[in-house]
Amino acid sequence: DVTGRVSWRGIELAAVPLLLPEQLLGSLGGDLEFSGDLQDPFAEISAWWAPAGPRPPVKELKIDGVLDDGVFKLLSGETESLAGPLVFEATAPLGGFDRPPCLLPSAPGGSLRASIEGRSLRSGALH
Repeated sequence: DVTGRVSWRGIELAAVPLLLPEQLLGSLGGDLEFSGDLQDPFAEISAWWAPAGPRPPVKELKIDGVLDDGVFKLLSGETESLAGPLVFEATAPLGGFDRPPCLLPSAPGGSLRASIEGRSLRSGALH
């Protein structure tokens, strides 16, 4: 079994060799804790993005995730966007993804499910 923690702070997307729209530039940070082995790992992640570009799509994005029993689940906190407050949630059974045979051999298959919930949305802000 392996146990560990990885943290990152202040990763500036402008310095990463990716072609991104200005609105997506900003700073990344997060923490990842993991345990178990390659056949059945457990992990928890908390990550955030703080925008730095002009007219960003959200004020700040915070996401928490858990990998358990071969299923990865993500959930954002309420995020203020140009259109109004949103909450994002996703569940991905990893059995259907290509991976080495030793990694998550008993992970369930199934469809990726994602949803975005919004309240009091403002469509005019999206123009």
